[in-house]
Amino acid sequence: MTSRCGKKIRRGGGAGGFTMIELMVALSLAMVIGYAVFFMYTTSISSYSAAEKELKFLSGFRTSTDFLEREVNSMCWKGGYKPYSGGGVLKPINDGMFTTLLFEHCMCFYTSLDGVHIDRVAYYFNPAEDQLEWEDGEDNDNDDPEGQTMLPMGDPREGLLLMYDDKGSFMRRRWRDEDLVYADYSSATFAGDPDGLPIYALPAGHMSCGTGDLGEVMADGFTDILFWYLYTTNDDEKLYYAEIWPFDQDGDTSADDTGLSWGGVGISYLTVPLGVQIDFHYDLDGADRVLSKMMIIYSSRWQEYQSYAAP
Repeated sequence: MTSRCGKKIRRGGGAGGFTMIELMVALSLAMVIGYAVFFMYTTSISSYSAAEKELKFLSGFRTSTDFLEREVNSMCWKGGYKPYSGGGVLKPINDGMFTTLLFEHCMCFYTSLDGVHIDRVAYYFNPAEDQLEWEDGEDNDNDDPEGQTMLPMGDPREGLLLMYDDKGSFMRRRWRDEDLVYADYSSATFAGDPDGLPIYALPAGHMSCGTGDLGEVMADGFTDILFWYLYTTNDDEKLYYAEIWPFDQDGDTSADDTGLSWGGVGISYLTVPLGVQIDFHYDLDGADRVLSKMMIIYSSRWQEYQSYAAP
């Protein structure tokens, strides 16, 4: 006699399968796992894209500032004040021979990398055109030198279109020592906004510089690039930042915004600052990011003049 406990109970129809509840649970688990995999994939793609953009900006920043730092470290300038009874003689750094022009969006100065030849260089920010115009092949903001009177007739650099489809570029121009004439060592006068492009940075005798460098794009894609000029005061040991140099808003050489003067002259007219900080701003997925670098001007006499300055 066979026990009932030993009998196998079969599902209806004699076929194996899953109940509706089992299918729903399995489907739910599959959906959760699939969503998790998809989320991980999209997150990794987004992270990779952000990292790639970050690397592009970092690479452009490092290349650009390496060039700039070498030339800032070797800056040449001429300025000073010779007091005498009843008056004095002033040679401000931003006027006359070896003019140094230092503004918020540009630096134009002389430098000697080998201690023998003195070149003139300009670094500046070229703002981006509207993003919808980046690929139209046009100079929509009219800042490319092609066809302008600043180019010597027949110059082979016509048509390079260096500043077409601007994307927020860090620019560099260089005039080599062998291409400069006497007038090029003084460029106190310039037309228009000092941050304007491209006229402000040209030496006074630029028309004679047929082989002069008209500029090159060092890096692009930035929303803003700012220069800050560093100095100290007699009050404390902090570093202070100036937007322009000489640091003076009204142009009166008898004083400046550093609050320090010697012989009736603001000392930022007498020497270049202690150093320069440059900030590269860029947009990364809607967030404003900044890359910064501080550079020393070894030829600065700021601390010497600071010691002479009236307290």
